[in-house]
Amino acid sequence: MIRGGDRLGPTVLLCLFGILCESYGSPRSHVEAQRLERKRSIFKREVNCSSDQYFTNGLCCEKCPAGSVVAQHCNATGNKPKCEGCKDGFDFMDHSNGLGKCLRCGTCDEVVGLIEEEPCRKTQNVKCRCKEDYICSDSPCVHCTALPTETGYSALWFLSLLPLILALGCAIYFLCKRRKKKKFQLVKYKEFEMIPIPYPDIDLSGHIIDIADRMTISDVKCFVRKNNMTPVIMDQILHDHLHDTAEQKVQLLRRWYQSHGTKGAFRTLITSLREAKLCAVADEIMKSVEGAENGNTHASVATSGEA
Repeated sequence: MIRGGDRLGPTVLLCLFGILCESYGSPRSHVEAQRLERKRSIFKREVNCSSDQYFTNGLCCEKCPAGSVVAQHCNATGNKPKCEGCKDGFDFMDHSNGLGKCLRCGTCDEVVGLIEEEPCRKTQNVKCRCKEDYICSDSPCVHCTALPTETGYSALWFLSLLPLILALGCAIYFLCKRRKKKKFQLVKYKEFEMIPIPYPDIDLSGHIIDIADRMTISDVKCFVRKNNMTPVIMDQILHDHLHDTAEQKVQLLRRWYQSHGTKGAFRTLITSLREAKLCAVADEIMKSVEGAENGNTHASVATSGEA
């Protein structure tokens, strides 16, 4: 028995040692666990406080309204604390809060050009503005500077408007220049139109083909339409020579010449072409007709001389 007890001795001692370690270690672990859980719980409650609440002592208390601060915190989450109002003209609080002290009212320093616009109240700080003949030099306005004197202010005003004045002057200058140029061109054109055509009553029957060659079908249509040819006659001529643009031009010009007659026909042709901005075409036709007429005149004189 004694030997058996001797064999069991070390085992018993180990068991006793384990029990003692567990008994000393368990309270410690339990305390740490409780502390960690409490921290987690506090953190959780802090995070879950709404925007109209504030966190204190592990609770979410309702905020005090603007114009007051907390005098005593709430005793349960979601409850209202005891609030204490600020003093008009002495301190203020301009938002809902969980603070324990109001903010001191500011002052309007006349040394820097400020005067009181609205007094300090429970829910707002004092509002200042610059006094007469002063202007804010920063934002928000905490410092004012005196306006320039009348002469200096006028010069400053003029310099600020100088770029606009220069731009306006340039615009007026170029506008007047453009209008003057346009007026000069109009006068020149009218003077040119007043020059009498050398051959006002030339017989154009022998020049119709040459005239048609120097004009496009669009130019011819525009010319005869402007000179009172009816759409019915135009359509008939165009249809009769459906695939021959050259013949269409000739027939349209001949029909116009037949209805107009020799008197004033050449003048009408040249004037209409110039009004249609076809001055180059008009010059070519005048040169061609003038050359042909002068050639015919010389030929007639030579024939008369031989006779």
